[in-house]
Amino acid sequence: MLIFALAMTVAAPLNETHMRDIACVAVLGIVADEQRRGVQSGEALPDVRETGRRWTGIVGERVMAETGQPRELVAFAIAEAVRAEQNLAGADKNPASVVKSRLQECLPLMQAQLTEADAVNASLPKPVRAQ
Repeated sequence: MLIFALAMTVAAPLNETHMRDIACVAVLGIVADEQRRGVQSGEALPDVRETGRRWTGIVGERVMAETGQPRELVAFAIAEAVRAEQNLAGADKNPASVVKSRLQECLPLMQAQLTEADAVNASLPKPVRAQ
């Protein structure tokens, strides 16, 4: 019976928010890769290697939970978004400025969601005994 119920579950399509977050994860991944490789254009931007990796996990888990899409399809969507962002930057006369502009759009979104995740995961204060 459980197998039948699982087979009947249909994954939901990605919505606009999912696509926006996936595109931002792609931008952060591009920048982080440039920073890891020591590319000058990446070095001039805020370091997103650790925060970007953490946020990628949060976005991926949220998209899977909200849509029912398997990890492989979410990873594929991120890979396709990376290609799209690279094509967007590559089509411009100044690709570094495109990446910088996109990063400036995505950083506040990432920071807000990381702050929210930190608040949810914060430990509760120790109880105080009444005297």
